[in-house]
Amino acid sequence: MKTLIGRLDDYLQANSYMPVVRNPVLTSETFNRHWDQEKYENFRECIHRYREWIDDAYEENERSESIRKWRRVFGDEFAKGEVDTVATFSESSSLIKATGYRDIVNAVLVRGASFLDSFISPKLPHVEKLPWTIRQRFSVFVAAIEYLERFDSQGVRTLQSGQIVEKDRWIRFEARNANGILYASPDFEVRWQIVNTDNEAAQANQLRGGFDKSSDPGVRWESTSYRGAHWVEAFVISRREGRCWGRSGRFFVVVK
Repeated sequence: MKTLIGRLDDYLQANSYMPVVRNPVLTSETFNRHWDQEKYENFRECIHRYREWIDDAYEENERSESIRKWRRVFGDEFAKGEVDTVATFSESSSLIKATGYRDIVNAVLVRGASFLDSFISPKLPHVEKLPWTIRQRFSVFVAAIEYLERFDSQGVRTLQSGQIVEKDRWIRFEARNANGILYASPDFEVRWQIVNTDNEAAQANQLRGGFDKSSDPGVRWESTSYRGAHWVEAFVISRREGRCWGRSGRFFVVVK
């Protein structure tokens, strides 16, 4: 595939205008009737982009990163079993070796959450690569409030990263600056990367890992549905430049 797409891209890049494809039997007839220059240019650009993705994935030596890059080419069903295995920590030998416990929630209950950031890789195969250029101009912090129901008028408590939460609760995540002010400016939007891990999320096909829009300006609501250690990260995006001006770092939520 790498060779075929490479050769096709070479041809397309050498021909900026749509070539005429004639019927070899009836030369007065062409096979271009369903295409025009605009469609051809779009096809040409897409093949060039796919070639870059394929070459990048082919040259990647690190296994998890390679899987993630090939999933960009083939879609989320590619290496799904491998992805689920890597994202499932409970009963894994690495978890037992790192913490002495067979379940990540139990490990947090006993040891605290300080090990999560070093133990859980931010580059799991189902975690999408950032689509924006990073220009770290802003400080971004995630504030989280636990609610019994999404539309309750009052929250139960403020959460810290790594704190344990019961299932079937709602969490209001807010992206704030160093002064505690919500990022709600019309010049920027906040995107949220929601990443689930472990058995229950994998079995429900809900590992996620993409980038979601805010529920309200600077705010994202999420429910706690699957046992395990999950994380949220906020990205402040300039609407004018399409670049990321600040990211929060990972905020962990451990669902019991």
